[in-house]
Amino acid sequence: PGINTMEYITIASEGNSQDLLRLIRESCSKKLGKILYLRGKQVSFDIAKKLRAERYEIVDQVVYKQKSLLLKKSILDKLSNGAISDAVFFSSNTASYFAKAVSRLDDNFTAYCLSEKIAKTLITKLPRFNINIRVSDSPNVPSLCKLLIIDNI
Repeated sequence: PGINTMEYITIASEGNSQDLLRLIRESCSKKLGKILYLRGKQVSFDIAKKLRAERYEIVDQVVYKQKSLLLKKSILDKLSNGAISDAVFFSSNTASYFAKAVSRLDDNFTAYCLSEKIAKTLITKLPRFNINIRVSDSPNVPSLCKLLIIDNI
């Protein structure tokens, strides 16, 4: 008797959603079957929609959602008096939550951003502050860590 087998391929991108989209196009044939796309409830770029328009069969599943939490008063105080002078931002949503929470930042505050999009969010949402913004060369953790090391953080 014949045995049915399934094959799974895992693909991870070393960049942003555009890099992942390009990797899927290069690595996955539309004829191979369904692509399972595990994602958060909020997405900055709808990869599934884009791939469906290109006739890929996508099964997308929300596996997490973000919940904003209030920053403690002690953290807000340290941000305003310079005791905390740096923060790392991995998403535009986090940058937006941060911008809503802070009422004062020290003049020497530096925001380290994973991408230009995140940096633009901070600039747009915090126009009243003159903060230093540093952006990693590539939108991935190793590149951001390299920036932190260069800046001795």
